[in-house]
Amino acid sequence: MKRIQIRTIINRVTNQERIFTMFVCICKGITDHQIKQLVTESGVGSIRELKQHLPLGSQCGTCVKVAQNIIDNTIMDESLFKEVG
Repeated sequence: MKRIQIRTIINRVTNQERIFTMFVCICKGITDHQIKQLVTESGVGSIRELKQHLPLGSQCGTCVKVAQNIIDNTIMDESLFKEVG
């Protein structure tokens, strides 16, 4: 009986909202959550604007394309929920 209770608790914990973080820039330790937050809260809409807030692409530069995709997807996701009128 205790095993069933433990499994139930584990299932409840694992079925809760999962938050995964992806490092976009390994050189500077910049995550996708940081980029999404700047897009939604500060209105960042381009790599040029993002670089004013984070040192993105200042080392090897391989993160720039991924960061642009995150910006685009976040803007697209946010615009789906805004009322047009």
